[in-house]
Amino acid sequence: MPSEEFDGRNIEVIDFGDVSSRERVIEFRDPQIRRNDSILAISVPDEGSWRDASISIDPAAGDVPISFALWAIAVAQTRIG
Repeated sequence: MPSEEFDGRNIEVIDFGDVSSRERVIEFRDPQIRRNDSILAISVPDEGSWRDASISIDPAAGDVPISFALWAIAVAQTRIG
């Protein structure tokens, strides 16, 4: 699984096209905390641009530090362009 480093931890980054919602989705998972669930996901509509991107935080993840969210946004932006 592809990963990126955040604060000394390897965070899994899953990048896929969701055909049902017609979005490109980038999910972030920390296998040390929650093995199969995303902490957050960033999605962009297929016909949209980065300006149309949205972020979803899994309520089960609890509070997500701003530093993690900003890092995830930066990683997603480099992948989406």
